[in-house]
Amino acid sequence: MQEISKNLNPLEINAAGAILYRKCGNQLEIALVYRLHYIDWSFPKGKAEAGESLLAAARREVLEETGCTANFGPFIAQITYAVSGVQKKVSYWAAEAVTTDGVIIDTQEIAEVKWVSLGEARNLLSYEKDREVLTFFEKLIN
Repeated sequence: MQEISKNLNPLEINAAGAILYRKCGNQLEIALVYRLHYIDWSFPKGKAEAGESLLAAARREVLEETGCTANFGPFIAQITYAVSGVQKKVSYWAAEAVTTDGVIIDTQEIAEVKWVSLGEARNLLSYEKDREVLTFFEKLIN
């Protein structure tokens, strides 16, 4: 499994997350999280802590934001955008849910976890960059 390097540039925000999925019969469902602070729908993700690898951050954030444990698979993509004039890089992995009945740990940030089809995810996601990551994921699984 590919490991992305730890934060080497203090002028960047490094974050990580996953497209968390599960199989329901013949259909694939994706977990999206509703973030209170931003009033948006996104993938579970968050900032890497000091000394934490991005893959470890992705695992931690998925657990904190969805209550789910997952088997992490291939790296999907890294997106970059500006936040208050600082460059933020978010790395994403594909992660198959092992447990889906957990409790959200980060209730200060996450109000809801919703499992949706790929088409519903594309419509519900708040940002075009997230839809681009979803497209990379779809190519990966097909």
